[in-house]
Amino acid sequence: MQITESQLRQQIRFLLKEEVYGTIATVYHGSTQSPKEFLKIFETGDLSSYKSTGWEPGQGVGSSYGHGMYSVWMKTNHQTFRGEYGNWIYKLKVNLYGFIIFDEDICKKVYGKSITPLEQLNLIGKKDVAKTAKKEDALNLTNPLKKSTRSAGEADKLSNFLRGRVNGLVFFGNNDGPVVLIYDPDIVTPMAWTKLDEYTGEIGPWTPWNSSEIKKSLKRASYSGTQADAERLQTKKKNDFLDLEKISTNEKMFEKMYSVLSTHQKTILAQITQNVKILTKLSFDSSHYVRMNVVENENTPLEILIRLSDDDHDQIRHHIASSTKIPKEIIEKLANDPDNFVKDRALQNPSISPETLVRIFKTSRDDTVRFYVLKNPSLPSEIFEKVIKSGDIHDIGAIVDNPSCPKEILENLLNHPNGNIRYNAQRALE
Repeated sequence: MQITESQLRQQIRFLLKEEVYGTIATVYHGSTQSPKEFLKIFETGDLSSYKSTGWEPGQGVGSSYGHGMYSVWMKTNHQTFRGEYGNWIYKLKVNLYGFIIFDEDICKKVYGKSITPLEQLNLIGKKDVAKTAKKEDALNLTNPLKKSTRSAGEADKLSNFLRGRVNGLVFFGNNDGPVVLIYDPDIVTPMAWTKLDEYTGEIGPWTPWNSSEIKKSLKRASYSGTQADAERLQTKKKNDFLDLEKISTNEKMFEKMYSVLSTHQKTILAQITQNVKILTKLSFDSSHYVRMNVVENENTPLEILIRLSDDDHDQIRHHIASSTKIPKEIIEKLANDPDNFVKDRALQNPSISPETLVRIFKTSRDDTVRFYVLKNPSLPSEIFEKVIKSGDIHDIGAIVDNPSCPKEILENLLNHPNGNIRYNAQRALE
């Protein structure tokens, strides 16, 4: 079956909304630097083009919440994707373990549940850091997390205390949207780049860097692991690096080294290898982080993805439920998953047939199920019209966030008596 250009755009918009899987996130950084110059930041440590002496913990690009590299975890209509930091946009991989996360939803994905900044510090082995906090900071560390659009204020309160002491911060900025502020370069791997058209504002195709171009980044990431340790940069030893690039292509070397590889090294291999036999082996690994990155690898065969749709770990099934490569029968099976996160992602997957969405909408009495059905970009137009006629605030709130919501409906909702609906309709039209 051929897919129309409109459906393709819908699927791309859908996929770009989900960029954090477990501890590994895809983030985007806007810059005036060309790809050649930008890559020097990671491959040589040279930040001279950013008027800095080098990217050390707590130092680097930008300074509002501490010096570091400011990036966003999804494509939104904010400054990065409007070209306000430069027309070059870079796609990066970063391990969010060791970050202090102020966004409730992202914290659940990385640390398993919504926990306070103090609990996050304790979890990542930074109890001693927490003990040094002054009275006001100590109180702010115990504040519960906020929903996305309210988390910038909490991050601002603690940024002076946390900068350079943790790997970074995650929050929702008023101007930049969903922000990942990276203090530590060791956990970043550059993946691809694109450029905004300065006249139309359209994003060009992504150009990936090959493994030889980012060799030092891959080696550094394999060494740094997931420890939140800002002092690590001062104590690295070159002899501790493994050549993961070679291992990722050589089956015999991989089999020989497998038993001594760390979980993080296997995770890196799961991201970069194109070898099906290696991916197959990694898909059976005991660590769900490794299996999760096998799912994310674009070279993973469909049969492996289908098998992992029955994985015991909910984060694996959650990731599968977001994939548009999976047959709709598998997605519809996951729409009945006992885990709510898995179910929610499957219900939003555009691979689900419109007929199934209509059936679930008409028969389900579960408000959460209905909410995610109504956000699915494949939702038929008849349902949009029924929701508007019903006047149900919760249902209308869901369709406003649907990328397929007709423009005329959004324009009419600009006059809705509910302020949140008016605000979200305006954002959707921008």
